[in-house]
Amino acid sequence: MSPDRPFPLELLSASVILDTLAEGALLIGPDNTVTWINTALARLLDIDRDALHGSDVDGFVIRYLASLITDERCTERIMQSLHDRIDLTSLACNIHPSTGTEHRALVSINTMQDEPFQDVRLVRLHAEPLESEPHLDAERQKVLGQVEKHAEELTTANEELKTTNEELKVANEALHARTEELHTILASLSEGVWAIDSEASTTFVNERMAEMLGYTVKEMVGKSLIQFLPEEHRGRLDREGERLRAGMSEQLEYTFIRKDGSHIDTLLVNSPLYDSKGNFTGAIAGVLDITERKQAEEALRQEKERVGSILSALDTGQSLIDPDMTIVWANQKTRDFFPELEPIGQKCYRLHEGVSEPCEVCAARKVFATGEVTRVEKYVPMRGRWYDIIAQPIKDASGQVIQALESFTDITERKQAEEALMRHTEELARLHSELKTANREANLYLDILTHDIGNTENVSNLYADLIIDSLPVNGEAPGYAEKLQRSVRKSIEILGTVAKIRRIHSGIPELQPTDLDAVIREEVGHYSEGIVRYRGSAYPVRVDDLLPEVFSNLIGNAVKHGGSDVEITIRVEEQDGEVLITVEDTGPGIPDDEKDNIFHLYEQQKRGVGEGLGLYLVQILVERYGGRVWVEDRVPGRPEEGAAFKFTLRKA
Repeated sequence: MSPDRPFPLELLSASVILDTLAEGALLIGPDNTVTWINTALARLLDIDRDALHGSDVDGFVIRYLASLITDERCTERIMQSLHDRIDLTSLACNIHPSTGTEHRALVSINTMQDEPFQDVRLVRLHAEPLESEPHLDAERQKVLGQVEKHAEELTTANEELKTTNEELKVANEALHARTEELHTILASLSEGVWAIDSEASTTFVNERMAEMLGYTVKEMVGKSLIQFLPEEHRGRLDREGERLRAGMSEQLEYTFIRKDGSHIDTLLVNSPLYDSKGNFTGAIAGVLDITERKQAEEALRQEKERVGSILSALDTGQSLIDPDMTIVWANQKTRDFFPELEPIGQKCYRLHEGVSEPCEVCAARKVFATGEVTRVEKYVPMRGRWYDIIAQPIKDASGQVIQALESFTDITERKQAEEALMRHTEELARLHSELKTANREANLYLDILTHDIGNTENVSNLYADLIIDSLPVNGEAPGYAEKLQRSVRKSIEILGTVAKIRRIHSGIPELQPTDLDAVIREEVGHYSEGIVRYRGSAYPVRVDDLLPEVFSNLIGNAVKHGGSDVEITIRVEEQDGEVLITVEDTGPGIPDDEKDNIFHLYEQQKRGVGEGLGLYLVQILVERYGGRVWVEDRVPGRPEEGAAFKFTLRKA
């Protein structure tokens, strides 16, 4: 297709576009049923998609998609997104298709807002193509056959539509509906869509793609792909173009040049396009902005290099040891100690003592056995030297020891003379002082970040107010601005909560006698009359000035989850020498299997942005005051009729 002709949207239906994409796609109707499954997803799940159209989406996900995903956390995030109707962007998951090997995939869920797809959700699964699987060629030919068949049917239909004006009108309306359908789907995508012809000239980009590069759609259409590539990437086009012509779909990383001259890193998943005769006509690609990910990777690389440089500069041997006692990393000092052997790849007992079996006294072995830091002093006869060895555990997120960091120092002179011992002690003291200084600096940086980010968020909130006031009442812009403002306020709330938690952990609390009744009444006064019922109390308690946060979070959660009709009751009574406070509501309640974990959601990381902090704050405050907190059913045995949060405080 020539550069001056636009991408033929009017000839493509939503189903054809979805079926030609290499990524899996699933459309979910407003009634929570499966509306459409594209060829890529049907092939990935090994299902008959026609038989599953109209089925319940929860059952479909649990039966087919959940069995594909090997990461239980990913399955929970997907189910939560579908249940709460919350969009999900580029969730990285491990998948294991029944017809292939395990690999990575990106899962996204978006809700469309424009007619005719109001409230229709689009689930996309970007899976890395599996190579050397013969059935993919057969599937690709099957898809191409379906595309060709559809094109032939459209040609026949156009000929038939010419017979009468009425049929032409109907066809035009149908074509318009299909075009609107395609525009709706493309507009809902959070990724860019880019199509080129056989000469690499741009025939189509969606709004998101143009926005990513800082252009308008009109400015990009007709331009060669090579104009958007830096010089060092242009040589790839010929090689990758040949693979496209051969029918290969690929996942590639590309850097593009934006209109302002800056660069943007992307992940590109491309697929070849063919005409009805099977001739290669170009390619279409989904494009994801991964600039932030690349920046994070570069920052991590630099940090690793910095840490490696620090460890290499230390005057002690440093080595990382695997559970099978193989050395996988060593600094320069280790090589200086053992110049006759390359440490990496050696068993540690072979390097240190020249033996073929693990040593009886081994700091690293004890670390793997106990998970604790171990220190030993050993005399190595083969070398005639004394070594001070410290082994520290390296643990994964579950707490399992996966490696040992072994530091060893030649202390022969220390054993021979008191002066060497004193120098070694001074060196340890210096390192300890540096660690303390580093810790103080880290806390200072965290304080600065919390303060400056908080100020920035407040300024953002102010400008959001100004934007909302300046926008017209009608249209979508006020809604977007209000969502932005809610996000900023949520960020401010999170920063405030984090600051309170850091304050709680920063030192010993100063508890003083406090009027519990006055605290409760002040918090109740923040809500409309009638929402909270409270008769008063006469029990002073020993707390600090953060006690209002407990009631603010418990009442706020009840209002948030219970809606405008929720009824909240606060009761205070004496029980076993303590003050028992109950905050109960008529909201949706808490299932029995979640009652023990609800205060630990933040620690378990089973949460969204900012979620779980409130109840976590309640728990650590109550425990700070010497009490305990738990949740029961408002009506015993009937959790659906509301929750009753209870906690105790010490009487003053």
